[in-house]
Amino acid sequence: MPRVALVCMPWASVRRGSLALGILKRVLRRCGLASDTHYLNVRLAGRMHAGLYESISNVTLLGDWLFAQHLFGAFGSGELANSLADITRAEGRGILAVLDQLPADADAIVRNILPAFLDDCLDSISWGEYDIAGFTSTFVQHTASLLLARRIKARWPAIRIVMGGSNLAGPMGRETLRAFPWIDIVLDGEGDEIFPRLVRRLRSGQPLHDLPGVSVRDADGLHMAAGPAPLAAFDQVPIPDFSDFFDELERRGLRDRVRPRLLYEGARGCWWGEKSPCTFCSQNGQAMPFRAKAPRRLRREMRAQARRHDCFDFEAVDNVLDPRQLRELMPRLARDRHDFKLIYDLRTTLTRRQVALLRAAGVRSVEAGIESLHDGVLRLMRKGTTALQNVQMLKWCAEEGIAVTWHLLYGIPGERPEFYPETLACARRLTHLQPPLKAGRVFMQRFSPYFQNPSRWDIRHIHPQRLYRYVYPPEQVRLDELAFHFEWDWPGRLSDEPGLVAPLQDLVADWRAAYRDRQVCFSWRRGPGSVELLDNRPLDGPWRIDEPRRTVLKGLPAVVWEACAEARTVRTVAAAAAAAGVRPDTPDAVGRALDDLVRRDLMMASRGKYLSLALPWDRPL
Repeated sequence: MPRVALVCMPWASVRRGSLALGILKRVLRRCGLASDTHYLNVRLAGRMHAGLYESISNVTLLGDWLFAQHLFGAFGSGELANSLADITRAEGRGILAVLDQLPADADAIVRNILPAFLDDCLDSISWGEYDIAGFTSTFVQHTASLLLARRIKARWPAIRIVMGGSNLAGPMGRETLRAFPWIDIVLDGEGDEIFPRLVRRLRSGQPLHDLPGVSVRDADGLHMAAGPAPLAAFDQVPIPDFSDFFDELERRGLRDRVRPRLLYEGARGCWWGEKSPCTFCSQNGQAMPFRAKAPRRLRREMRAQARRHDCFDFEAVDNVLDPRQLRELMPRLARDRHDFKLIYDLRTTLTRRQVALLRAAGVRSVEAGIESLHDGVLRLMRKGTTALQNVQMLKWCAEEGIAVTWHLLYGIPGERPEFYPETLACARRLTHLQPPLKAGRVFMQRFSPYFQNPSRWDIRHIHPQRLYRYVYPPEQVRLDELAFHFEWDWPGRLSDEPGLVAPLQDLVADWRAAYRDRQVCFSWRRGPGSVELLDNRPLDGPWRIDEPRRTVLKGLPAVVWEACAEARTVRTVAAAAAAAGVRPDTPDAVGRALDDLVRRDLMMASRGKYLSLALPWDRPL
């Protein structure tokens, strides 16, 4: 009986199994169809340093370019001059400046590691036992998948090659099918329900071109799908099978080295994006409505996976945290008292109590949609949040010992010159909190509002990122259709002006270096009728970290300081002062005390609200 091969290629992270393939394996089994999942990304990581592998997997197009040299370059068809020397001669070193940050020689990877890896992929797997090979392609997997698919097709021409995943959405999938003749079928959208039907039709000889979301190559030519596959019934999606992933980690000796995580899926789509998508966000580009699993079911799945794989580290793939999980799942996980470690993406609109609840449930790391520390920029990006909420999130996560991954973006259409120094001034007050991963120009990706409706922002000159020309032959591939990452311009763009950008980038670099060693502190502790602050933030001038400055607040300033652990208005602070038995001398004394603390950079104010910035002296590290 023929089987289906499900293939996960580099440079998918080796810290996680493929959620898509894990679900498809279960779906196929439910339908009586046998399959095997081949985690060939894990095999490559086993041939090189796992940390180097993960570094490459996190860089846009870098891994695609490495494999492209074996697909179209000197180690492949030879139709593309795309070696490092070729690119440097044509473009200069800047296009691949990221290589300077890698602890390895890119040419050595291409020459010494990839050839043996590719031979092993072909020779060690009995591809002739399969009639269908399904490749998942997301992020930096496309050229590796195309390359192995081409070699499989050349040696076993009867195998039908199917590709799916986010790299095949919309025009990208149609162009993949058109440009690469060894690809037989492309599936656009969710494959949970369509893929088993596709397998059955292939084996029975029935036509495929009427299957929704399926584009196919047959004797009559190309039949392109009109749109993505219909959305799967989310409450019927099975728990993913990651057994092949964990088995491969064990075989390659990587289980203990990479500390794998279990991916889990509580929701699809974005409830905020349904109402007001962020201008640069591509995650909801094909109008995927928000759907969520029942929290009770999600908890059962997490516990079952932890038992099955002896793994207690989880990572949610949800675009955004479902509010129902806050109300129902997190309290249950907290009561379970398991030592789970959870990672989530979330908006910064949570309350202090909700952040504490995340910690109690096991959340130890979040990717927060902060993006800016300036209200004007946040409005331009349609984030639906404020700078004060973003700072609160950083502060509360620090108090709870939750790591925060976030980005500081600039170059936003419509921004004004004063946004840059104002952002810089705000950031200097926060150097005791977790720094951004980087400060960089806002990006453009396919399906984002910027891409879909550029005239609204007067965006011009949209074209694929330059490196695409060295990944795919421009004469063979319509890069405008295949690309996901784009370069662009708009009149009055400020992000090319060094006087505006360089100070912000320099601060973030210093901030990150100091945070690694926890050199900056701004802490407070309570005494009888007073508050002591210790502060060595470099608030102005050249970056310099001195001994902490000691400040003691007494009376009304001490009371209003404590009242603003959360962002408060003058009225609520005055009520807190009265409740504490402190009577201001004049009606405006509370406002004056707050403004004085802001002037001294001990607090932050925005839109009539005030927030204390220091962290408790005994917070968890």
